Amino acid sequence: MRRLSPWLILVLVACLPASVLGQERAWHDRSGNKVVGEITGRDDDSITLRLSDGSSLVIPLNELAPADRRAAFAWRPRQVKRDLAFGQPWRVAFMRMEFAWVPPGSFLQGSSVLEEGRGADESQREVVLSRGFWLSKSEVTQAQWSLLMMNAPSRFVGPELPVDRVSWDEATAFCKKMTLRARAEGSLPDGYVYTLPSEAQWEYACRAGAVAAFGHGNEKGSLENYGWTRENALGKTHPVAALRPNRWGLYDMHGNVLEWCRDYYGKYPKGKTTNPAGASVGEKRVARGGCILNPRLDCRSAKRYKGDPSEKDMVGLRVALTQR
Repeated sequence: MRRLSPWLILVLVACLPASVLGQERAWHDRSGNKVVGEITGRDDDSITLRLSDGSSLVIPLNELAPADRRAAFAWRPRQVKRDLAFGQPWRVAFMRMEFAWVPPGSFLQGSSVLEEGRGADESQREVVLSRGFWLSKSEVTQAQWSLLMMNAPSRFVGPELPVDRVSWDEATAFCKKMTLRARAEGSLPDGYVYTLPSEAQWEYACRAGAVAAFGHGNEKGSLENYGWTRENALGKTHPVAALRPNRWGLYDMHGNVLEWCRDYYGKYPKGKTTNPAGASVGEKRVARGGCILNPRLDCRSAKRYKGDPSEKDMVGLRVALTQR
């Protein structure tokens, strides 16, 4: 078989559920190169095949021969009914991505006037989140990013490192592709989407019930066990989930890379708020968590960052599973 040079091949350990089945057949590119595999998913740009060795092959639709492109568009997954179990973890097999359950509840968003390092935009208010949601336990890795986006933007390179140099627009596109792929294979329950967390969801999950500056408390020197900051990162990102998780099973909420949120940046409204979505318009988007370039106090739970949607630098993402 000739080398499939036009295709971007991403080899991963296959974790697809056995019930997501297609028919094994030969697929050809426009030059006549052939590969035999079973289609397991399709989105607007590509199909995913499961090969006989258990690996996955992502093929851009525009590289397929015309007849095979038509077959790809005609393909329909065997519908798989997956019910979300509130209070239980969630797993996206084709992404090898684990999600932790974040229960509904209320918390004080922002920081006390006595908190060390407090910013002027961290005015404290009570926030109620009436619905629980799921949040990926780790920041999106470079392997996960490449599987969907078929590029490698990061400054620091490694499959288990968090993806960085990602714009807000690109992070949003990643979530949309993940939603489309999951719907195509029948693994996403009706009424749910993969998306960036809201700023309130992010801080609530980061705190995990804590009122201190950090999700694990304020013990001096303890942050090095939970987050990669300027004090301990040695100027580079580190594999996700290498340190301890917070109480809700979430890793690297402080440091490593900044994480985009859905919201426009704006002043917090005064008073108690339920399910806030941030400012309705704006020029900047919110990022949270701090990164390896920031000192520990700039990686606090309440610390807010803002950036142009096209800005990249040391920014990555974490994915939420929420009701539309």
